[in-house]
Amino acid sequence: MKRPRLQVYVEIPRMRPPPPKRPRLATWPSTPISSTTLVHRSDDDDDDAGEHPHTIDFEQPEPNRKHKSDHLVEFGGAIESTIRRLCSTAIDPRLVADIRFVLAKHAPTATPFIASSSPNQHQRAPDHLWEPPATSSRLDRRVRRAVESRCGLALRQTFLLDAFHPFQAQAIARGLEGEDVLVVAPTGSGKSLCFQLLALHDHVHGGGKVTVVLSPLRALIKDQQRHLAEKGIEAIALLTNQPPEQLLAAQTLPPLVFVTPEKVQKCPAVKELIVSWYEAGLLARLVFDEAHCASTQRFRDDAFTESWRLHVELPNVPIMALTGSATPQIIDDIRYHLSPRIPQLIRISQNRPNCALTVLRKHTNETAAIGDLVGLLQTSSFVGKCGIIFRTRRSACEKLARKLRDRGISVCHYHAGMDEVERDEAQEMWASGRCDVIVATVSSYVFQGGAHLLTSLEIAFGMGINKTNVRWVIHFDFPKSLVNLDQEAGRAGRDGGPAQCIIYYNFGDLKHLLEIAQRDNQDTTLALQDALAVVRFCEDKSTCRRVLLLRHLGERYRVDDCRNTCSTCVNADRRVEEDVTRAASDARGLLSALTHEGRDVTVQHFLQIFLGRKTACTSKNGHREKELFGAGGDMSPDVAELVVAELLRRDVFREVRKGYATSKWKHWYLELGDEAEAELRGVKVCYHKSQRLPQARPCQK
Repeated sequence: MKRPRLQVYVEIPRMRPPPPKRPRLATWPSTPISSTTLVHRSDDDDDDAGEHPHTIDFEQPEPNRKHKSDHLVEFGGAIESTIRRLCSTAIDPRLVADIRFVLAKHAPTATPFIASSSPNQHQRAPDHLWEPPATSSRLDRRVRRAVESRCGLALRQTFLLDAFHPFQAQAIARGLEGEDVLVVAPTGSGKSLCFQLLALHDHVHGGGKVTVVLSPLRALIKDQQRHLAEKGIEAIALLTNQPPEQLLAAQTLPPLVFVTPEKVQKCPAVKELIVSWYEAGLLARLVFDEAHCASTQRFRDDAFTESWRLHVELPNVPIMALTGSATPQIIDDIRYHLSPRIPQLIRISQNRPNCALTVLRKHTNETAAIGDLVGLLQTSSFVGKCGIIFRTRRSACEKLARKLRDRGISVCHYHAGMDEVERDEAQEMWASGRCDVIVATVSSYVFQGGAHLLTSLEIAFGMGINKTNVRWVIHFDFPKSLVNLDQEAGRAGRDGGPAQCIIYYNFGDLKHLLEIAQRDNQDTTLALQDALAVVRFCEDKSTCRRVLLLRHLGERYRVDDCRNTCSTCVNADRRVEEDVTRAASDARGLLSALTHEGRDVTVQHFLQIFLGRKTACTSKNGHREKELFGAGGDMSPDVAELVVAELLRRDVFREVRKGYATSKWKHWYLELGDEAEAELRGVKVCYHKSQRLPQARPCQK
């Protein structure tokens, strides 16, 4: 008799041992599959197996085959988390490899967990990329109907929505059953509805219970408060300057209470208040919003650690964690912080098809770069449309806003160096539509004396702004990481309409990013790893940008699905690869001659000499008499910049910051790098002869 097959529609959570009365995998996977296990046994469903590319078929195991013991599974998962945390530090990778080898040798039963990833490799192998299902399953539709029968009235009357997305229904269904849930879905997809509707349901049907939401950003809390108030839902925020005493005396609790990690750490009364609700049976749920902020690569401070460990003291309270951008490493870090809980992972594709991805070359000369930006903003696709420009430094933020205003563009600026009144006024002007463009500094976290300080409300524009008519986002400086890029790009097109995400890329901006990380006492090793991932993303001129971004986020994406909505695909016929070995050798020789004479030259000054420009600067310093003066004169300035960038990337050149007693300012100068003596062979640059902007398409309703 043929044994029935089991069809797994979603995935198996990490570290969860197989249930004793259910079939298990024939061999334990070296890289555990993530997400919820929803098993549905039905002979009728065999016909639908082809609809689900993520469906895995198992046969029932032999009766005498033993399951792996629970403690070995937990041990293996704990070891894996520890190894991944070591990989995220500045510890010598060879030492981490030795630790991994010894553990694998002496604990062979845990080897599948320990040996699954190599040091310095935070992404799973491409073979283990998660692939979103092509269609919804019968189980998805049944779950959605069940949730709508219980919560559909609130959905329509309070939230003014007609139906749940499948992932929302899955998350709410798990929440209604009191299970722990981790939701990974792109920005603008409606993640907040999952905990907001549950909070309303628990408050109405649970005797006035309260849901506590831990959110890293004041701006995000205020934004959600405003949107909830518009729906008639009461929500209280316990921010750093507000005492919680009014809630202690309150006769009735609101459905939602928002709190920052700093408030939990610095105000013992807040923690006591939450514990008192738990002891009185009034605490419905703990919610960790923007859960990717708990990644061990980003946050290593007492405030986040303490607030995220609240769930240990509240063992019977369900947890919901939500994030819009998560690599496999970040998912592992979230699970580490939530251990020993094992949340059910519910995820959908992080692709945002309505947001076109473009990388444009940024001139080394700031004036020329701003000129390119102004030209772009004056095209019909950008004039009169709402957008955000991200910069890494406050001074650069103000300078760019001033220059754009001089060109007649309606713009305001926003950064943490402004006082609170100025910030609020700038945000209100932009949010109300009185100005079209806002120039804001990107998210910046500063660690001082072990305390976690959010030094920039500018992260409101990285995670907290929910303005639906933003049509474009431009990174005019180097994004800190691909996760940051994904988060910040998510400010555009939240209404499902077509949007643009544009990066102006110049390898030289990398030094400014690392300088900021060092100034802010961040881990420069991790900052460099993140930045180099952005370098690889921007410099790859042959691979679809959606493939690159989603691969970094642990997801498989088919190139054919892009349909020319990224700059690589739409300009594939304009790609040029040029061998510049001779020019690179001449450039190295020229810099060697200049440094031998004790001359300090900036990149711009060097390019003028290399291209043979007859300027006052090259004349008065005697550069025109150099043998290699004008050695790159037969190439365009754009290609010459690419040659210098390639030599910087290879560490043949490097930039150092120097100051002199005669000036209070420091400047970046070129000098020979550690690989200056290496043989130059096969030096190539890749570029597009011209670039068309890809056209985004609106999301299907």
